[in-house]
Amino acid sequence: MKLGRNLTTLGVVLALDGGSRVAAQLCVVLTIRLLGPGEFGRFTVALTLFGLITLLADAGLGDSALQRLTTLPDPETAFRVGPARRRVQTGLVVTGVALVGTTVGAASGHLSWGTPILCLAVPAWILTTNRALERRALERFRQSAAVTSSLNFALTASPLIGAFLIPNSIAAAAAASTGMWLLAARRRPRVTTPSDADGLHDSLALGLPFLLTGLAVALYSRGDRLVLALLGDSTATGLYTAAYTIAFGATLLGNAIQVLALPHALRQHANRGATWIVIRRRLILTWCPSILVVALTAIYAQPIVQLLFGAAFAGSAPLLVALSPLIPLYIMNPYLATLLVAARREAVVTRIAFINLALASILFPIAVLTGGALYLAVASVIVEMSGHTQMLIAVKRLLREPP
Repeated sequence: MKLGRNLTTLGVVLALDGGSRVAAQLCVVLTIRLLGPGEFGRFTVALTLFGLITLLADAGLGDSALQRLTTLPDPETAFRVGPARRRVQTGLVVTGVALVGTTVGAASGHLSWGTPILCLAVPAWILTTNRALERRALERFRQSAAVTSSLNFALTASPLIGAFLIPNSIAAAAAASTGMWLLAARRRPRVTTPSDADGLHDSLALGLPFLLTGLAVALYSRGDRLVLALLGDSTATGLYTAAYTIAFGATLLGNAIQVLALPHALRQHANRGATWIVIRRRLILTWCPSILVVALTAIYAQPIVQLLFGAAFAGSAPLLVALSPLIPLYIMNPYLATLLVAARREAVVTRIAFINLALASILFPIAVLTGGALYLAVASVIVEMSGHTQMLIAVKRLLREPP
């Protein structure tokens, strides 16, 4: 019976998350076609920096809250009087600093003006994700998935409208910012003044490990596009990101599994119910169909790119072939990380993230300077595979520890 409920919940989460992501991917494809390689490359840099800024604005408070609040009798109230308010405070401070920095970068010609325009939406992102985190702390996964899916869709559908009206990165960024604010206003998130909750300093201290891990993961997983934009040009960045968008679609399954896996993994670790044999069987069952997907993607890369993005993005096909091994990694790595977090091994995840960041810092610039976007794609796969191997070893050691 319990298995049936879990499967039903997984189905609903996959349907909500999957439906919105399929629609979002369609919007991204149309936006790419409208903007072309150059303008899409500029918009990619703006979106990548926006993602890093939102991580700083969150300050790790969301993940640390989820880990602590699931054991409280009234997690909803506890979230609103503590982490939700703290996230708003840090979000406003980070937004102000980011606006100054990105405006200077845009004025000097190093960034598109779409970057500071997107920064204006950071508080809206905080308010909306507060609502999703609150629902997730209560294990109301369907409601959490609905909020997250709406945010993802707003972040991808709005730029399409902007690019349709005016096909450049500034219009796309302005539309994305407007869409996120409209969503935040509709959701009307509730935030209560802190009473006996942790102070801001204590909250930031608790969130620091999650922040450092998130930043390290973001820098090595998104830094490839920043390095390519810095050492290459916007056209190469647009071609690379178009290919990456297809491979990144694998996160649909990985994210949905992660949403459901954390509470279950917490209980499973407490009862020592997991074994390495069980985990290995799950990974093998994931690898087998993933390898088939990788093979089909590599074989039909040219027609896939031609169908989705048009002739202007023909240069994305060899990049898609090189990036296709990322597909199984993006499905499995979130699950492995969830197992480690559930066992209170955040330090292990942080260490792996920083090792990958150090490796990426060496490989990415060398790859771009010696072989351009194609070598960069190979380097991205090497870095992600390094993280996957390290997490496999860490999980194996964890599950062999005595109770």
